[in-house]
Formats: sequence, C-alpha cells, structure tokens
Amino acid sequence: MRMTLACCIAVLCASPCLSAELGNQFDSYRDLHSQTAYGSLFFNRGAINYHQNRSRKNFIAIKGSGMLDLPQQQGYCFVFNHYTDDPDRQGKTGITYTATISKTFSDGRRTVEKVPRQFDPADWVTSPNLPDHCISGLNMVTQVDVAFAADADDAFNWSVWFKPK
Repeated sequence: MRMTLACCIAVLCASPCLSAELGNQFDSYRDLHSQTAYGSLFFNRGAINYHQNRSRKNFIAIKGSGMLDLPQQQGYCFVFNHYTDDPDRQGKTGITYTATISKTFSDGRRTVEKVPRQFDPADWVTSPNLPDHCISGLNMVTQVDVAFAADADDAFNWSVWFKPK
C-alpha cells in the first residue's frame, strides 16, 4: 500500500515537480561568456525591462529546465551566453530564437505569445549584445511558462516556469 501511494505521488509530480536551480552569479560579460557554455541561460536579477536588462549585470545561471524560485520583481529578464570560439557556429548569422510565453491568470484565463528574435554568435568574450527576453504585464498572473528554442542550435532550448511574487 505504501509503495502504491509513493508511486502515485511520483507520477502526479513528474512534470510540475521538476525544479531548475539558480547557480553561479556573474557581474561581467567576460566571466559570463568564459565560464559557461554557449547557450547557457541566465536570470538577470533586478532587471525588469529591456533597458535595465542591458545596463545591469547581475546574471544568475539557470541549471536545468523546470520550476524556478525567483524573487519578487515587477518583471523578469533572461539572457543567453552567445559567445563561442567554434568556427562553425561563428560563421552563422541571423540565428532566430523564439520565446514562447504562457501566462496563467488568477481568473483561469491563459495567454500564449511567441516572440522571435535574431542574434549572431559572438567571437569576442566581452560582447554585450546578449540574446535576451523580458517578461512584464504580470498583474493578476499566477504562473509564467517560458519555452526558448532556436532554429539552428539546440543549445538554446530551455523550458522554465515560475510563479510571480
């Protein structure tokens, strides 16, 4: 009986119980690019819009896909490591990545928005032109699901979700 109950709980929690972890913090483009892999995803703590995302450097590495426990903010910004010394990747330009954002509201409504953006892989370790995406409009939102995908490289495939506080 205990085994059956444990199995049922494990099956029911299989998807929503997956957790992504916040990892190391980086405050410079050089460290972010040189100490993490191409395609790594970061949460930019304190940045709530694109202007702040491009001026603040408080990058927290995200380890794995899944549920994130993020601090209370009015918006949430994410960036990717786009530095590479791989000549095959450096030769590509205009790579499209898409952020698919699903918002669940307290009244049960759900919206889905797909936002494509383009970037070029960088060949200099201090490049400030990080592929990024910010999420705002969170009034009455109880959960945000974000799926990132790139047309030319699965290094940018990430799926995270969080509950705005």
